Amino acid sequence: MAKKTKKQSQRAEQDDGRIFMQRLQKNLEFFQKRRPGLYKLLANMELQSVELVVTPGKNDVDMVANGVSCYRGLAREYSVDEATRVLSENPESKRILTYAPPWERSYSRENFADHILRNIVKASPVTPATFKGYIRGNVFPSMVFLGCGLGYHIDELTKKVPIINGIIIEREPEKFAVSLYTVDWEEICSRFSRKGFSLTFAIGKASHPEEIRRLVRQYMTRDVPFYPFFSTYYNHLADVDLAKAVLENANDLAVITTNWSHYDNELMRLSNAVHNIRRGGRYLPRLDGLKQDKPLVIVGSGPSLDARVKSLIKVRDKVVVVSCGTSLKPLLAHGVRPDVHVELDPSYRLHELHQDIGEDKLRDLPLLAVSEVNPFVTTLFRKVFYYFKFDNAQCSLVGLKGKAFANCNPTVTNAALSIGYGLGFRKIFLFGTDYGFESVEKDHSAKSIYGSDSDSGLSREYQERATRENKQRKIFQCHRLKAARY
Repeated sequence: MAKKTKKQSQRAEQDDGRIFMQRLQKNLEFFQKRRPGLYKLLANMELQSVELVVTPGKNDVDMVANGVSCYRGLAREYSVDEATRVLSENPESKRILTYAPPWERSYSRENFADHILRNIVKASPVTPATFKGYIRGNVFPSMVFLGCGLGYHIDELTKKVPIINGIIIEREPEKFAVSLYTVDWEEICSRFSRKGFSLTFAIGKASHPEEIRRLVRQYMTRDVPFYPFFSTYYNHLADVDLAKAVLENANDLAVITTNWSHYDNELMRLSNAVHNIRRGGRYLPRLDGLKQDKPLVIVGSGPSLDARVKSLIKVRDKVVVVSCGTSLKPLLAHGVRPDVHVELDPSYRLHELHQDIGEDKLRDLPLLAVSEVNPFVTTLFRKVFYYFKFDNAQCSLVGLKGKAFANCNPTVTNAALSIGYGLGFRKIFLFGTDYGFESVEKDHSAKSIYGSDSDSGLSREYQERATRENKQRKIFQCHRLKAARY
């Protein structure tokens, strides 16, 4: 084989350089169009501690970071071999052992989604005794790339196996910038363009442990539940500090999942809000700076209401009374008509509960309902006002973020308290807002829908349902604390 002349070698070197520069330009154009946040980070970056090393006559390259070679001149070869090894260590038959699926008892609610899921679980051959983890199959549910390097390993792995949720973490942005010369990021991203697939870039300068954890939290919490519950970790170039921060953050993410809502519940809320907004109506805004002189009484349907209602009757004309949720029925039964009734629940059962009270008793009572209340509920009241929750996206969608009320969850008494405080009440008294009960036999007011003095057909149905659900819950005992004398 004839040797290349000097001119041929120079021409080949120029061609190689042109290819790298063309790839850089193509990647920048792609990020500018599709990932503008990344483009802003990369466009004007000056490489100071990382450089791409291209040796004339060799078909492989190297990356030097802080004066140290990362690949010993074999970046592509090293990365391809590494990706192949990761695949061999994670065969399709490998099980991902994480949280077990919820079993039949987890779906105890009387709604459409729980009913369907109960039937699915019953029909499934998988049981608590047989569950040994999730088989990976021919995809990776979540692949976390710890370190980008020159990107060859990411390109290789995403070519060979579908990855539903990919996350690329690079705490040295200059390394990611150098990868713009070596791999086609548009091509890599195109492999995640299918519905349900995603690729997240967590790129940022992070040197100290807390900075690394902050970088991870900032980006990766968006990918729950794939991350961390179904994640496989690919530690490129053995970044120990990065791996430690990611695993610590994954442990913390278990807390996030406890706050998830039921998806059917979220859809129901959105649908209700759309109906209510289309129908029109008045809303109650938060008005800062107000001052109310009268005391405010917020009433729940806890068991203590029966013992304290007489004291409320004595001061009825001197206070503003707000009934909350299922407290309306016992209040009316005791002869106390509230000044306003507040609702937070979006479900249809609210309509059933109010019908059980009687439309004639509700017609002239002002209703203050959350924007996502069931539309049938509002047909029972002549005076209806809506309020918006601050932590709900709906108030932003309609441009009322500054007029919404904060901390309305988790119960309707919380909503009433937040609204009352937001409207300027400072003397606030709580009746029947128990978050516990002294007797298992009496966990609500006796005259509420769940109480022993309520004997309508609907009441019996709700009591039976509550009994079934309570049997599935753990009840713990609290002992009375005696006041110490000094």
